[in-house]
Amino acid sequence: MARQSIPRFDLYAELGVEPSADDGAIEAAYHAQIDHHLPNVDASATRRRVARLNQARDWLSDSELRSRYDASQARAAARSTAGAPAGRRSPGPKAGTRPRKPAPRRAKAPAAGTGAAAAAGTVGAAAAATGLTASEAAEAEARAAAEAQAAAAAPPITPAPAPADFSWPAADFVRAATGVDPPPPRRSSRRVLRGVAGLAALVAVLALIVLALTMRPTTPVAVASPTAPAATPTAIPETPSPQPEPTVAVTPLPTEVVVPPAALQQAAWNTIQALAAAAAAGDVPTAQTMLGDTAPGLRASGLKRAVFPTIDQGDISTQREGEVYVALAGDDRLTSPDGVTWTFDYADRPLRAYAWPAGIPARDLFWIERDGKHHLYLRVAVATVSKSGVTVEFTWHYAADRPDDATYFRRATLLISSVALDDTPITVTAASMPMRGVTTLTATATFTGVPTVPDLLTIGVTVSNPRTAGGAARAIDVVFKLEGR
Repeated sequence: MARQSIPRFDLYAELGVEPSADDGAIEAAYHAQIDHHLPNVDASATRRRVARLNQARDWLSDSELRSRYDASQARAAARSTAGAPAGRRSPGPKAGTRPRKPAPRRAKAPAAGTGAAAAAGTVGAAAAATGLTASEAAEAEARAAAEAQAAAAAPPITPAPAPADFSWPAADFVRAATGVDPPPPRRSSRRVLRGVAGLAALVAVLALIVLALTMRPTTPVAVASPTAPAATPTAIPETPSPQPEPTVAVTPLPTEVVVPPAALQQAAWNTIQALAAAAAAGDVPTAQTMLGDTAPGLRASGLKRAVFPTIDQGDISTQREGEVYVALAGDDRLTSPDGVTWTFDYADRPLRAYAWPAGIPARDLFWIERDGKHHLYLRVAVATVSKSGVTVEFTWHYAADRPDDATYFRRATLLISSVALDDTPITVTAASMPMRGVTTLTATATFTGVPTVPDLLTIGVTVSNPRTAGGAARAIDVVFKLEGR
């Protein structure tokens, strides 16, 4: 079973109880609220309120659900009362320090042309000092001069302006590491720095000489300014436009309106009373609204012969079965989707009634004995057809001049032997009925399936009367054709 989501409304406030209320107080508050809203149970707003009351009672009456709900309320209260963390303050200057004025900028570097010429001359002298021949020295000197001219022809590189707070880098390193301004450099330190710079320049010149000697060609070649190949533009990959996150629709919690048992009993009882009134009047259209599809082919003659339960409202039992409410009135069953509109199950009650045509006399069945004829005058009082069978009420009488025939027919039996609906025979199942001591009986014959309610009903009857003094039973068959009312 899926874990239930915690309700988002105040369950205690919905029932009007304190969080410390026990189960008895919660149940009493729930019934008080339901009784208050019951008269207006059809209103949509009241149904929503009743649904919330049911959910509040279910959660607060269950110890596990109530613990979950109380814990969630405690967490929400803690989050609402907790303060935001204090903001961070930017640190100010440390005590005992003062801002240092920026050091003066250095003098500009010598012009590019002058430096290039000096480098060329230095290269030639160094090449001669290495023991090269005169031609090799001249070639190296010419190559150095060409490189110097190319460097002089190149556009000067303008250094980026220093920021306004630019200062000696070493001082910045000290200030960042210790937070204290260093003392200005002494004269001896400046001399050391100048010496280090000169040594670095000498190392760079020697590296250029070695590089020139290493790349010397075997034959003299003209030196030209190298042309850099055109840069191939790099395609910038397209950045896909961001796709919005799909919006997930919030599925609302199913709301189930629970109707109180008393209201269910009242509505079911009202349906039975209205159905009985419609049956007495033979009002088929009104009855069909309460019977649904449980009475196919219903006619007024069958509805009038139907008997509905006479039961007190409090004796009706109600319950929930899946998506519907069910009410049981004795052996009868009613169903409702909402607890207000009910459908009565017509079951096997009469769909139509049939009668023997007026003016036709009773069937004269007689047995001949040594003392004369013994007559049994048989007729059909009424017959009905239901969804599963035929019910026939028979009556008979004996000859007035043979008062002893009641004793003569004490072993007689009656059986419905055949049934035809509009001249179409159907298979039936029936049992023999004893005729002793009565002049009226009701016999039934059942069949399978819902029939088409006919206009003409044909009943075949077999009456058997064994001999008084032994011998086989003697049977007489007779047929009754009945017209529908």
